[in-house]
Amino acid sequence: MRLVKPRLQRSDRPYRRHQIAALLLVMTALLIAYIFLSLDRNSHDSPSPIEAAALVAARDIASIVIYDRQFGLVGLGDMRAPLTAWYRAMHPKLLGALRDACAPGGKGITAEGEIVRPTQDAVDAYRARLKFPGIWTTRTLVPGSLKISLIYRSEEKALSEPLFIQVEAVEQEKQTIVTALESAGPKVIRKSIAEIRK
Repeated sequence: MRLVKPRLQRSDRPYRRHQIAALLLVMTALLIAYIFLSLDRNSHDSPSPIEAAALVAARDIASIVIYDRQFGLVGLGDMRAPLTAWYRAMHPKLLGALRDACAPGGKGITAEGEIVRPTQDAVDAYRARLKFPGIWTTRTLVPGSLKISLIYRSEEKALSEPLFIQVEAVEQEKQTIVTALESAGPKVIRKSIAEIRK
């Protein structure tokens, strides 16, 4: 006895093609929905580039210490500093070290002896958040535009009250029309403020 494979009738073939097409259409719709939902979730959960830069800079500045022969390592604390002779002696030195670290190319030393560069770390964090460009536009940080500044109410009580930093950066959008042609968009100034906490 010989087994014969049944042949499909002509009327069954279009029906199967419609099933495959419908399955591909549903899978494509699910994939697109997943991509849009993941992009939307990422945009709300993670900080913007300027916020990421401010958080990194605040963390770096909070870890900076200076050495004094009489007092040892002195840095920012999480408690309010009393306005004593010690405070008046150390205040200008520590505030000066923090300002120097905020300058472009500035650096500071942590209690563990590590060197931190708040401006460079903030630029790196900013650029890391810009790695997800749009399909037709790309954003870039204008070189040398990121600036960090300390914010406090009064000079003499700067370290006994909450200390903030402001990070300001200029970014530019480039719109890609064709891979060979790019048009530069407007420059946008972004600002963010973060509290320095120990």
